[in-house]
Parts: sequence; structure tokens; C-alpha cells
Amino acid sequence: MPPAWNTDSYWRVAAPSHAPMDPDWWNVYHDATLAALETQALAQNQTLVAVSAHYAQAKAMLVNTRAQQIPEVDLAASASRFRISQDRPRTNYATPTVSTVQNNLQLGPTVSYDTDLFGRIRRQVEGATASAEQSADDLANARLILTTEVASDYFSLRELDTEIDVLDQSVKLQQKALDYVNAEHELGAVSGLDVLQQKSLLNTTRVQAQLLLNQRAQYEHAIAALVGVPAPQFAIEPKVLTFHVPAIALGVPSDLLQRRPDIASAERAMAAANAQIGVAKAAFFPSLTLTPGIGGSYAVRELAERADAHVDTRRGGGPCAVRRRPPRGQCAVRERRLQGDGGQLSANRVERIPTGAGRHHGSCGARRRREAVGRSGRGRAALARAC
Repeated sequence: MPPAWNTDSYWRVAAPSHAPMDPDWWNVYHDATLAALETQALAQNQTLVAVSAHYAQAKAMLVNTRAQQIPEVDLAASASRFRISQDRPRTNYATPTVSTVQNNLQLGPTVSYDTDLFGRIRRQVEGATASAEQSADDLANARLILTTEVASDYFSLRELDTEIDVLDQSVKLQQKALDYVNAEHELGAVSGLDVLQQKSLLNTTRVQAQLLLNQRAQYEHAIAALVGVPAPQFAIEPKVLTFHVPAIALGVPSDLLQRRPDIASAERAMAAANAQIGVAKAAFFPSLTLTPGIGGSYAVRELAERADAHVDTRRGGGPCAVRRRPPRGQCAVRERRLQGDGGQLSANRVERIPTGAGRHHGSCGARRRREAVGRSGRGRAALARAC
């Protein structure tokens, strides 16, 4: 409606009140049986349970949608350990191979944030809020319908109890009247036609009472279905009650309409649909998401050639970083490559180093003791042994 629209004084903007009625409205009748049936129906009715689940789902969707307005933080971590065999195939036979064990550990948190420049997430939150309110109104409407059906069936059942009680009294009186007519017939005061008329009236009253009993059973079974109890296991004792009708406040029809939860649910459904229009319009524009990330990886490589081998962190990783401490009481062996004429390897010379002379850093070819002897023009040199 345009803001400059001229309306009469009795027209005003609708504002649904979302069912502000008393949830225990049936207590105004002061009936303990009715209150117990209403409580049982609210606790065990499966239709109400399904509507309550839809309401819980709508609230969860609202929380999930609102979470898009804050940054998202993720943490990714991985760890691995693998070993390379010493007997793997070689590509260069001049370089010896060793067994290597490597441990990898990676840790990296990431942060993602949608700037929502064109209001897509804002309209989604608006629509989810309206949908949650609609589900709340649907729950209130289902609760109101359930309680009113239970109360309506209960009052109908009690009304039948009153009618059945009246017919039972009529049957008793008509039975006495039939006995009186039979006595008169035996004395010859009345004819047999009067007796048959009285019997017909008595049977008609009994049939009416039986029909009312059948109707009462139908209402009783309906109440059993509403409270979630099998009909053969449910029964309400017949009782004649006198109800005091509570005073109902008068109100204009428009106010009554705004108190109805189904009207409020329809209004919230329209608000959710309007929010979805904004979401669709925001799809025409690009979205800007900030995703900074930090992290790193740590790797440790170990040589598994011998138990006494360890990594020399001062010289870096790799096979050349092996350092051995000579065992106490023995001597260490150091090999050197000797070059002969023409730059060819002629021999390997073994030197003795006394124990305690310090640590020795071997070359890449000094991990294994080689006893092969190179050939040269000066002949073959033999390895000298010591210790």
C-alpha cells in the first residue's frame, strides 16, 4: 500500500500477533479429565511431533545461514612416514645407495570470509528468519488445532452422555408404563392395541439409546487417536457433567484474524518469499571471498644404514651428511681416493687413526669399506690393515 494512500479510520496495517493466547486455555473449564487428555495429546500426538521436528529443522537452518556472516576457519593437518629401501634400482652405479626413512608433518590453517557486498547472505538470513517464524506459527497452529479437536470431541462425548442418561431414564419410565398397560389389559380395561403401542414406544427409545452409544464410541475412538493410544485400550467413563461456560471477551473481527496462527504463518511465508527475491537479484553480481592461508611443513630424513648413523644437521640432509663416532678401543678407517696418471683411480689407501683422535667426516664413498683395488700403470696396491 502506498504511504500516501488515504484510507478511512477503521483501516490499519495488519500486525499478526503470532498466537499470544494462553497455551493452557482449556483450564478455564475446570475439568480434570479434559486437562489430562490435553496433556496426553500434546505429549504423544505424532502429527504434533512431526510439526515440532520441522520447527527444529527451521531453527537449525537459521543458525547455519547466520554462520555465513562470520569468517570460516579450517585447520588441515597430515602426517606420513615412509622408507626407501637400500636395494632399490640404481640409476648411477658410481653412487652407493642407502636406506632412508623420512617423516613428513604438515599443518596449515585457512580462513575464508565472504564480504557479502551485494547483500546475498543478508537476504538469506532474512528469509531463514522468516521461515523459522513461519514454522513457529505452524507449530502453534497445529497445537491449537489438536487441543481444540480434543476439547470438541470431549464436549461432544459428554453431551452424548447427557442424552444417553435421559434416554435411559425414559426407558425405565416406559418400562413401568408398559407394565401398567399390561396390568390394565389383563383386567380388560384396555385393548391389546394399547399394549403393542407401548411396546413399540419402548423399543424405539431403546434403539435411540443404542445409536447414541455407537456415536459415543466413535468420539471415544477419535479422542484415542488424538492422544496417541490404541482404541481398544482407551476408555472414558460415562459421566453427566454441568459445564460453566466462561465469559468470552468481545472483539472486532480483524483483531481475531490477527490472533490466528495460520494467518501469521501466511504472512511470514510471504516475507520469506520476498527475501528470496533479493537473493535471486544478488546472483546477478559477483561475490568477493577472502581466503588467506598460512601453514608449513616439516620433514625429517633419517639414514637407516646402521644404528649408529645419525644426521649431521650442520652439513644438511642427504647421504653425505653421515657422521660416525669410532667405537672405543678401536681405530677408525679413512679411505682416500688416489689419482694416478690421467686422472684414473689407481688405489684406495687405508690409514689408521688412533682411538680418541676425534671424529672423522667421511666422504660419500666412505660409508662402506671397499676392498677393491684399482689398476694403474704402477701395478696393484693392496690394502693395508691395522689395529
